[in-house]
Amino acid sequence: MDLQDRSFVRSSPAIGADGTVYVGSYDGTLYAFTSHGSGTNGVLKWSYQLEGAVSAPAVAGDGTVYVSANLGLYAISPPKSGSTGVLKWSYQANGALSSPAIATTLPSTSTTNTT
Repeated sequence: MDLQDRSFVRSSPAIGADGTVYVGSYDGTLYAFTSHGSGTNGVLKWSYQLEGAVSAPAVAGDGTVYVSANLGLYAISPPKSGSTGVLKWSYQANGALSSPAIATTLPSTSTTNTT
């Protein structure tokens, strides 16, 4: 599978240690694609469905992918098998979140309180 309608992808990509390319999408999905030079350039490896637009991802050294979507921060692991990522944990905030960033081993994000 590939993204037929690329207008939904508006985030900056992140590249994992194994070369996987991750992008967040307005359709509420985190996508993981094979990278250039892998022999299968741009093929969907797996995805994870969230609600709301998905931010630009950040990838930790252990392969965990961090994104924000729908007032939440999510930690998603690549699947051991299959085509759907695995939710490790999530945190619901009281305001909009920016794209996460990795500082050493912990994700970081900022929030805007809307109340």
